[in-house]
Amino acid sequence: MPPAANASRAGGFAISHARVFGTLTSMTGLRPRMLHRFRVITIALASLLTMPAVARADGPAPSPSAAPSPSAAPAPADGADAERATTIRRRGDEEMVNGRAAEALAAYSEAYALTKDPALLYNKGRAFEAMGDYPSALEQIEEFDRVGTPELKARVPGLARLLAELRQKVSQIAIVCDVDGATVRLRDRKLGVTPITNVVRVHAGTGTLEITKEGYYPYKRELPLPPAGLASVEVHLSSRASSGLLRVASSVAGARVTIDGKPAGTVPTEVVLQAGTHSVQLDRDGYKPATSSVLVTAGENKSVDIGLEAEAPITKKWWFWTGIGVVVLGGTATVIALTSERDAGSGTIAPGRITAGLSGLSF
Repeated sequence: MPPAANASRAGGFAISHARVFGTLTSMTGLRPRMLHRFRVITIALASLLTMPAVARADGPAPSPSAAPSPSAAPAPADGADAERATTIRRRGDEEMVNGRAAEALAAYSEAYALTKDPALLYNKGRAFEAMGDYPSALEQIEEFDRVGTPELKARVPGLARLLAELRQKVSQIAIVCDVDGATVRLRDRKLGVTPITNVVRVHAGTGTLEITKEGYYPYKRELPLPPAGLASVEVHLSSRASSGLLRVASSVAGARVTIDGKPAGTVPTEVVLQAGTHSVQLDRDGYKPATSSVLVTAGENKSVDIGLEAEAPITKKWWFWTGIGVVVLGGTATVIALTSERDAGSGTIAPGRITAGLSGLSF
C-alpha cells in the first residue's frame, strides 16, 4: 500500500474511534454485547473514512522550534513510520475495546510520536478519561480542539459538550510557599517542588494538601477544590530551629482552643508556635473556661491536656433557691391570709337599723 494511503487510513481510522468514543463515558466494565457493537461500529466507520487526515494539509511543515498553532499541520510521516503507526494505533483500538485503557494510551502515544496526527490526541484524551484521569483527559482534548482543523473537529460529535463535562470534573490550584525546595503533595500524589510557578490542574472535590521539607514542620490542610474553579493557597513553613509543635487535648470533646487570643480549632489540635511562652484557653458551652500558660521550646513536640469543670446546674445556684424562697414565702403568707379570715361576730347595731352618721334615715 502506498505511503499516502497508509497515512490516510491511519488518520481516518483514528477519527472513527473519536466518533465511537464520543458515545462512551468509560471503556472499563463494558458488557460483551456492547464490546461487539463497538467493534462493528469501528469497522464500519473505518471503511468509510479513507480520505487523508485533514490535519495534514499540503504545504511546508513548521520548523521544530516554531510554536504549534491551530493552522499548523504536522509533517507527513514517511512510509515506514506511517505503516508502523497504523499497526500501533490498531493495537490501541483493540485495547480500548477490551477495556484496557492504560495499554491503549501507551499505543496511542507511541503512534502520535510517529505521526503527530491530531486525531490521536482525541483518542489519548478518551483513554485518559476511561482511566479516571480527568485533568490529563482535558489537556489532550483541549489540544485536539486547538490544533485540529474545523473539518476534523466537525467529525467528532459533541466535542463542546465533552469539554464542558471534563472541565466540571477538574479544578486548578495555585500554591505560594515561602520556602523553596519543599515537596508538594495532593491526595498523596506529588505535584512538584516549590516554587511552583504554574497553576496545576487537579481533580475537583476535596483533598489533603501536604507540603514538607527537611528541617521544617510539615504543612497539612484539607482543601476544597471547586469544579472548573481555582483554589489559591499561601503557605508558611516554620523552621524546627525556631519553632515547636504544641498538641492540645481535653477530656471534653469539641472544646474550642484559643492560643494567644487567636482561634486554633477544637480539641484535639496541633499548632506550630514560635519558641516561647503561650497562653492556651479552652472553652465550651456548659463548662467554665480554663486557661493555661505553656512553654514551647524550639524543635519540641509538646502535648498538654487541659480539663474543663462543668458549670453548676441552675438548681444548684444559691440565687435560684433564694428566688424560689421568696415565692414560697409569699404563697404561704397568702394562704395564711386567706385561711385566717373569721366569720363575723355579733354586732351592737340593732337589726333593721343603721346608724352611720346619716340621721333621719330609717328602714
